[in-house]
Amino acid sequence: PGAAGTTRLQWVDPAKGKASAPIAFDGSLLPVGLSPGGTLLLARSDQAFSMQLSAPALGVWRVTEGGVEPVAAWNPKDPNSPHSVPPTSAAFVDDDHVVCVSFPNLMTLWNVPGRKAVYKLDTGGTGAPAMSPGGRYVAVPMADAVIVLEALSGETAARLPGAPAGTATLAFSPDGKRLAAASSQQIVVWDLEAGTQTHDFALAAPSWAGTLEWVEPGQLLLRGTDLV
Repeated sequence: PGAAGTTRLQWVDPAKGKASAPIAFDGSLLPVGLSPGGTLLLARSDQAFSMQLSAPALGVWRVTEGGVEPVAAWNPKDPNSPHSVPPTSAAFVDDDHVVCVSFPNLMTLWNVPGRKAVYKLDTGGTGAPAMSPGGRYVAVPMADAVIVLEALSGETAARLPGAPAGTATLAFSPDGKRLAAASSQQIVVWDLEAGTQTHDFALAAPSWAGTLEWVEPGQLLLRGTDLV
């Protein structure tokens, strides 16, 4: 009890309807994403085992036919922070870069081969960044706004008006032309090409926003259960 077990991973090809044989993976690590090319796996330490952080909190593995091979592992903890909890979110930008958020609000872009920070940003917010399709931009919920950055440089591309207070979840549309933001009480949508807000409405039953996904050009799936 209290010890991490083993996670079983399978690679699935939806187009062909095929899945690989299950492979064993360290149960103290939480797989959080594949690289854009599908050849690398990103994992972070599982919050459930955050008191057992003897291993680095972020890692990248190469996906092979027989399993996964370690590529890089490091601890993204800010040396000036007294907190020792795992990153709250992490995602690939491209095969060589990962963006993560460390408690309480520090977002960092990491160069994976060198395990070095490219830039850091104190977001002051509570949500996770969202990557645009293709990885060119990253949207970041700040304390009083949502900003869109050039993902590899950290340069500000846009500052969006009318962000909902306490934004927790962001999602780019599949074509990258719109961005949606959800808080516990509100959903806002922006047209990124025009830089304007197109929708702003309250949720009938306020609650934790959870996940947010575009399912069609004009529809969002909130919390995996509510179609908006």
